[in-house]
Amino acid sequence: FLDLFQDCEEHLTEAVGRGRRSRLSKEDKLVLVLTHLKHYETLGKLKETFLVSRSELHRVLEDTIAALSPVLYEKYVEEIYLQADIAEELPAAEFPDARFVLDVTFQQIWTPISTFNERKRHFSGKHKLYGIKTQALHSRRHGYLLHCVSGIQGSVHDVTIAYSTL
Repeated sequence: FLDLFQDCEEHLTEAVGRGRRSRLSKEDKLVLVLTHLKHYETLGKLKETFLVSRSELHRVLEDTIAALSPVLYEKYVEEIYLQADIAEELPAAEFPDARFVLDVTFQQIWTPISTFNERKRHFSGKHKLYGIKTQALHSRRHGYLLHCVSGIQGSVHDVTIAYSTL
């Protein structure tokens, strides 16, 4: 966490000058975002956990994610991609010509509180659970993350995600 915070600290905002101060420090904002992304908790539960109003919570989540996304993408995806030597991929016995690995991960979430038509978008028939999917493309030789798409609804097939994002 401390290494991640050190990479992001200068991009996290904190109220200075006039106006109402936020009850959340920079560290708290990062923990809030990581908790939301990992557990996909409702704003009501996060509100009780972090002791802030729902509107402030929503604003902090949007602002922090918007500030951190380009920074983390540049550091952990683009930088590693540029360092990877893709031309020297090692052959494998089963698929000697394959240079990349593409995989989709399913993360279970609470049942969405909405209409049936909106809920069924997150329901995975394969897993029989509500969830969101994350697709990752890795370099086969180094294992570096080359491309990542997250927040895809659970009902979307893995191949559909691959065709629409790559």
